[in-house]
Amino acid sequence: MKVGFKRALMGLIALVVLALGALAIFLLTFDPNAYKSKFEEFVYERYQRTLSIEGDIELSMFPRIGLSVQNVSLSNPGDKDDLFASIDSARFAVAIWPLLSNRFVVDHVAISGFKAWIRRDEQGEYNFHDLFEGAAGPPEPIALAPEPDAALEHEHSVGVLKEAFAQPLAEGGVKPVEPRKEAALHVDIAGLELKGGEIHYLDVKRAKAARLVNLQLNTGRMTFDQPFEVAMRGALQGEDPLADATVEGQALVKIDPLLETYSAQKLNLLVSGQVGPLDAKTVALRGNFAYNGYSRMVDASGVEMLVQGATQGELPISDLNATLTMPRLKVDQTHSEFNIEKMSLRATGGLPDKNFDLAFDAPRLSISPETAEGEAVAGTIKLEGSQSLGLKLGMNGLGGDAWNLSLKELKVDGSLKDGDHLMLVNMSTPVQWDVINEKGTFSAIKGDVTIQDNTEEPASTFEFPLIGSLHADLFKDEISSEINAVLNGAPLNFNFKAIELSDPKLRFALQADMLDFDKLFPMPRPAPAQAAPQGEPATKAEEGADAKKAPEAAPEDEPEQQPAPIDLTLLNDIDVAGTVKLGGLNLRGLEARNVNMSVAAREGKLSVSGISANLYEGSLTGALTADSKNQFTGELDLKQVSMGPLLQALSGSDRVSGVGSLALDLKTQGATVPALKSGLAGSARLQARDGAIRGIDLNQTLAQVGGVLTTVLDGEGPDLQTGFDLGRRTQFNSLDASLAIKNGVADVQKLDFRTPLLRVTQGKPASVDLVGSRLDLLANVRVVNAGGGEGEPNLSVLRGMTVPVHVTGATAAPEFNVQWKQMGGSLVKNAIERGLLDLVERHVQERPATPAQPLQPDAAAPAGEDPVKSLGKALKGLLGN
Repeated sequence: MKVGFKRALMGLIALVVLALGALAIFLLTFDPNAYKSKFEEFVYERYQRTLSIEGDIELSMFPRIGLSVQNVSLSNPGDKDDLFASIDSARFAVAIWPLLSNRFVVDHVAISGFKAWIRRDEQGEYNFHDLFEGAAGPPEPIALAPEPDAALEHEHSVGVLKEAFAQPLAEGGVKPVEPRKEAALHVDIAGLELKGGEIHYLDVKRAKAARLVNLQLNTGRMTFDQPFEVAMRGALQGEDPLADATVEGQALVKIDPLLETYSAQKLNLLVSGQVGPLDAKTVALRGNFAYNGYSRMVDASGVEMLVQGATQGELPISDLNATLTMPRLKVDQTHSEFNIEKMSLRATGGLPDKNFDLAFDAPRLSISPETAEGEAVAGTIKLEGSQSLGLKLGMNGLGGDAWNLSLKELKVDGSLKDGDHLMLVNMSTPVQWDVINEKGTFSAIKGDVTIQDNTEEPASTFEFPLIGSLHADLFKDEISSEINAVLNGAPLNFNFKAIELSDPKLRFALQADMLDFDKLFPMPRPAPAQAAPQGEPATKAEEGADAKKAPEAAPEDEPEQQPAPIDLTLLNDIDVAGTVKLGGLNLRGLEARNVNMSVAAREGKLSVSGISANLYEGSLTGALTADSKNQFTGELDLKQVSMGPLLQALSGSDRVSGVGSLALDLKTQGATVPALKSGLAGSARLQARDGAIRGIDLNQTLAQVGGVLTTVLDGEGPDLQTGFDLGRRTQFNSLDASLAIKNGVADVQKLDFRTPLLRVTQGKPASVDLVGSRLDLLANVRVVNAGGGEGEPNLSVLRGMTVPVHVTGATAAPEFNVQWKQMGGSLVKNAIERGLLDLVERHVQERPATPAQPLQPDAAAPAGEDPVKSLGKALKGLLGN
């Protein structure tokens, strides 16, 4: 017995020695680099990707299988030069004995220089999708939305689906998702250390790109379905969107790819720097988050988010401070459940011309296939600045279930204050939403709008009630609404319909008996006019109150304010068409009746066509256009319009009265209002009958001219006044004028002005500077009738003569000067020859009145000076001031 035992023991020892010897020979002779080509071939055959291992593979076998590789790269499918990922070096070891019990235990893994290029193509697919094709995917989700071509089956499928969710499992309801069986192999990694990592992300579909560089990652022991600690730090960079920020975070992570469950407990994520439009001092996110890929469920608790910094862009925000707290949020799409508890949002900041304060609270909301209930939701928005806005939102009475949601009341209260004007809005409506049919309605909108004007005592108040409804059918891709209101006792109806909501096309119709914008949006009250100084003629004070004054020049130490730009690029993105029919319209003092027009804005162009209206006892027709390149055109035709009231409404002064017809054909282009004036071109034609021009009395002026030529010889001289004076006017029988406009300057091509005594035509120069609002016009006034009748001046001394009158200066208050040098006729010639010059000079110098000395027949002008020119200088003081 002892001999047999000894022999067996010796045999076992010999076997162990042989095994160890064989293992030693294997370790000494085994070269893992001989298998590199095999690895590369396997990867290419399986994934059509190129695996490249440029460095040597170092292998150890006991007590752990150790592996160390360098310069490893993996390409995207089909292109060996298009890298998907690369590693400068990696080192890890696998324990041998746990493999015998189907446990894959890995020692600490160290990776250096990891880089990955993740790309999302136009179809939304990621370039790593094929690496997971071998794994079984989640079960097919239940289709909640009908196919566009299955409208007849839609209602039936909705009923079946609702019944399925309503039935318990024992009665044939929806079965819970069954996870796949776990694999027999368990993976256990003692820890991971990643240094110098880079992740590049490119979204071709959305044209976005970003990268995470200098990535440092450390983990604790990693085992599927067991939490482990993760700490990371890196720098987020990008050009579109712009990014230059540091990212740091810690969390207790749990992942299970087999069950597609992922969680991050005790998450603490910090971001600072530029992230898109946000220049963040601090962005902090804390809380517990979990996601289930099978049920598409998000479960969050203890969520706290803080954002401090500023934003850039078209509407920059300074001193942004926002907080979001949410003790519980659960969204389960598969089971149609939504739960939220005590959500609170607060935000403050500064806009370019005002500060804002936002608050939103949702105490409790719970939605499931069985019921929907919750407490009242409230929100407020406040804007404080040159204009003040307050908006209060309330939602209460949540009911129904996940398939049919309802609100007893959605209420909006708002106020807008602009100086002395205040607008109050109060609106409410019940709400219904059919989730499966994707239909909703604001079934009974009712509200009141109040406008207060506090510029006067007592303050005036304008109120109008409104009712209406709004319907949305996302299955048909349309929204429609009808609003009825009462303005000043006159009904108003507004209907609109929007289709193809992803790129909406809006159609509308507005019809009202009366639309008074002056009461809806009152103009600011003008500053009181200053009283005229003592001794100044009353007409000057009237002129100052009536004429439009040019803006005062800015002080030299203040920078000149740039004109506001005009941006019509919005026209490239909208498609709007509709009709407007108004019984009456008041707009900034302009009154019109029976207003009709068609409006269309599409493909970058706005067209207002078919304009027609009754306007100041006449009619208006025409069309207007504008486009996204700031090109404007206008064709307007006014016929038999009362010119005085029309000009009073448009400019505040009735410079021309009578019945007239005006045809305008204009076009311009520019990015500011001054640029539009400078680019104005086209034509204008005016025909007026039986009216008057304010500012000058030609009959009186010519009578004074004749008086100068006849009475100054006796030592007398009338006090001539030919400056602008709104108290004077010239009656006319007809006025015909045509203008050719180019680069903001109107050339008077025709002027035919007729009174019973005069005929006026244009001379040279004859232009109107529309940019600088200045006149430079020579009017040739010919006396065709001596007059002298009742109420008429006697112009017999000037009959048959042409008197040039030069009109210059600002259009609001021009000056009129008689051009004596260009006058003809024997009367002027004889007056010069008889020594009129000396008497005129004595009158201009305001010498005391003395008996006139006899004139010598040979009296003449000073030697070397033109007598006509001297006369013109002398009379300029009389006729030009």
